[in-house]
Amino acid sequence: MKNNKAFTMIELLGVIVIIGFLSTMAVTAVSRYKKKAQNDTYKNYEQNLESAAKNYLVYNTSSIPSDKLTLSSSTLIDEGYIDEMTDPINKSRQCSGEVIITNKGDISSNPNVDTNDNSNITSSNTKNIDLEYKVCLSCTNYKSSGC
Repeated sequence: MKNNKAFTMIELLGVIVIIGFLSTMAVTAVSRYKKKAQNDTYKNYEQNLESAAKNYLVYNTSSIPSDKLTLSSSTLIDEGYIDEMTDPINKSRQCSGEVIITNKGDISSNPNVDTNDNSNITSSNTKNIDLEYKVCLSCTNYKSSGC
C-alpha cells in the first residue's frame, strides 16, 4: 500500500475557489467603504464651508447682505476661516466652492439699520435678518446638489 499524503486536484481547486470568493467579497467591501468615505469628506467640506461663512459674517458684520452675497472658498481660505480642501479622489487637486448667502428678512424695515451702511448692524438690531446659506462645492467627480 502506498501512503499518499498529497492534495488531490479537486481539493486544490476547492481551496482556490474559496479564496477567490473571499477576495471578491473583500474587494467589494473595501470599494464600498472607500466610496462612503469620499462622500463623507465632501459632506464635511460642505458643512465646513457653511460654518466658515457664518464665522466670516460674525467678524465682518458690514458684509451681512441686505439681499444676497456670494463668498468664494478662496476668500474663506485666504482669510483663514477654513483650510484648503483636497479632493479625496485626486489628491493633487483642490476642491473649490462658494456659499451663497441670501437674506430672507427685511433689513430695510428695521429702523435701527441704515441699509446704505451695514457697519452699524449689531446683535441688538438684527431682528429682521434671516440668512439662508446655500453651499456649492465642486471637486473632480463631485458637485453639490443644486449648483
